[in-house]
Amino acid sequence: MKVAVKKRIQEAFHKEDIQITLSAINLLDDELSRILTKWVENVKWCNVKRVTPDIIWTCFLPNGRNPDEK
Repeated sequence: MKVAVKKRIQEAFHKEDIQITLSAINLLDDELSRILTKWVENVKWCNVKRVTPDIIWTCFLPNGRNPDEK
């Protein structure tokens, strides 16, 4: 899967005629992996067992917590 993600990053930049180095692609891939990991942690914290379009918002909670809680 990692190769497919790197290919999509490269294609996105290429589509806009922007050159990108392999090291920059690797950095972006690492950042996307961290974002995805945080989304999964947020969903787990909300005790969601199946993510659907209706509850996808659970991925985007700030810092994985309910904003109303202190």
